[in-house]
Amino acid sequence: MTKELFEGVLAFPVTPFDELGERIDLRSYERLLNHMIEGGVHAVIPLGSTGEFAYLSTPERQQLAEATVSIAKGRIPSVVGISAITTKETISLAEHAEASGADGVMISIPTYYALGSDEVAAHVEKVARSVKLPVMLYNNPFTSQVDLTGDAIARMVHIENLVAIKEATMDVNRISSLKSRFGNRFQVLGGGFDPYAFPAFCLGVRGWTTGMANLVPSHCVSLHRTVVVESNLVEGRKQHEKLLPLANLLVELGLSKAVKAALGMLGLSAGPARSPLGRLSVENEKRLAAVLADLGVL
Repeated sequence: MTKELFEGVLAFPVTPFDELGERIDLRSYERLLNHMIEGGVHAVIPLGSTGEFAYLSTPERQQLAEATVSIAKGRIPSVVGISAITTKETISLAEHAEASGADGVMISIPTYYALGSDEVAAHVEKVARSVKLPVMLYNNPFTSQVDLTGDAIARMVHIENLVAIKEATMDVNRISSLKSRFGNRFQVLGGGFDPYAFPAFCLGVRGWTTGMANLVPSHCVSLHRTVVVESNLVEGRKQHEKLLPLANLLVELGLSKAVKAALGMLGLSAGPARSPLGRLSVENEKRLAAVLADLGVL
């Protein structure tokens, strides 16, 4: 299984809804994916946290997975998020993603019950062995109550098609440690918090999973190319500092609803976030518009 699938800018699209937040708007979704693909992103990962996967029904998730593959096929790879509460449901989503033509899948640790290391390893292995696709494991202790330390990950090195680890703890020491310990075995990706992309690149990370690419895909691609491909840290730092106000504000306001509000400003309507998530206040919309204007995209 190749790790190269998880190099570059891997964009996490939002899930567009109608104005009531009730139905997925596939036309808007296609426009959004085209916007990101034309901006140069290297892969797309639907049904992540940015895509509000936890608020979608199983049929909706299957619909979005199929749409993503249809739009992206032959252009860029699609890596489908398959996270669910139970192992059985996660396997079902993985098998559907594979049958739909996805190039890979992403799995995070189930939420609500805090699992032990043995339970996590067993869950991931059962899911990974249910398909032949490359698998990316997403460490997000903020939602799962489980932090995948190096020792926990070491329990899974034998899973052949587990090829990438997305680390979202915002801990650059953790990223450095994982790169040192598992860099030859797994693709270690920075993700979840865009303000940390530049430091992660400087530590040798080659893949960036980002929700900001919904809005400024070409800016994200330029930052990755400048630092990772060209090794130009001086210019890369300038680009990082230019993007930092937007990256920080998206995290502060809540990624899904903030990205959706910004897309509306850019003429790429994605509807509201699904309830119970709300809309941004007028004041915060103004703050977001000002940051986009400073970047020259509004």
